[in-house]
Amino acid sequence: MSNVIRIFNRAGTELTEIEARARRSWILNDEGDCFFTLAIRDSKAKEELLQYGNLVLIEHDELPDWAGVIDLDPAERVWRGGSLDVSAYSLERLLKSSDSPILKVTGTAGSIFRQVIDVYNMEAESIMLPGEIWLGGTQREETLGDSCFTHVKRVSERANNDWNISHRLEGGKFKLYANYYEQRGAKTERLLYDGKEGNIEKVDTALSEAGPIYNIITGYSDASTTGTRQKVTLRNEESIEIFGPRRNSLTFSGVTELATLTKNTQSTLDNYAYPYKQAGLTVLNKGNIFGTLEVGNVLDLRLSKSGFLGGALGYEAEVKIISMQYSGTPDKVALGVRTV
Repeated sequence: MSNVIRIFNRAGTELTEIEARARRSWILNDEGDCFFTLAIRDSKAKEELLQYGNLVLIEHDELPDWAGVIDLDPAERVWRGGSLDVSAYSLERLLKSSDSPILKVTGTAGSIFRQVIDVYNMEAESIMLPGEIWLGGTQREETLGDSCFTHVKRVSERANNDWNISHRLEGGKFKLYANYYEQRGAKTERLLYDGKEGNIEKVDTALSEAGPIYNIITGYSDASTTGTRQKVTLRNEESIEIFGPRRNSLTFSGVTELATLTKNTQSTLDNYAYPYKQAGLTVLNKGNIFGTLEVGNVLDLRLSKSGFLGGALGYEAEVKIISMQYSGTPDKVALGVRTV
């Protein structure tokens, strides 16, 4: 069903099915996108079916469903050469359409997520029901006032957790579910590897090391005046020994309590004390590996011509899928992965 695009209105009622080849992407803790083209003479190229805000569902026999909402920005709707370009964005986009009152909320990161979703639902046409919400971890705070998307993304990044908005079809209706995970995805037993018999398409460069590196971080709280700001400085001595001292300072907007400031500064230090490795791969569907591909999932990666392994050329590690893109080409998916 890869080329069947199902369209629902904002209330979740199915309107039609469209036959078109859609390029679509999934991004961990962010919105993916989808693009397809219709001939202007196609009977489905109607404003009521392609209205902004209508919901989209594309299913595939092996890859995850792609679900989203028809919208603009940054893409445009363009008529050219007898065709019409349509853009959609995954369901996380809906949180960008709702702002929030200036309000301080507290609780674990998952609890704050649930409170932000409640704020979204106060004004939304498409209600998000609570899905899988992890409520563990330490107490935090967040001062609202920006879009619901901004706050969800910020809280999850500071807590090193994952989230998404998923869908279900219930009684023929398209339903939205808000999910917050300690870590999204599962550890699989599958291996991505290059070479003649491998399941990675041959490329010149697959692996890169990314920075910046910071091993001494000073975090500042939010405050109305400089004199009332709280401050904490944390160090990673092992990183300092390897790379030398590398300092950075930053202000955590929406944070006023010292305990939350310390947790956020520690999370940032953990993320930046060492360079992290990432790779862009084109995966071939050998051994039915498509069935294990989903953002958040962890696989083993083995490369023979990239990285350092025991002082020699090569690389082996567990990697987490952070992005996927399917262009409709059978048996090929582009993956972005990073080390766990």
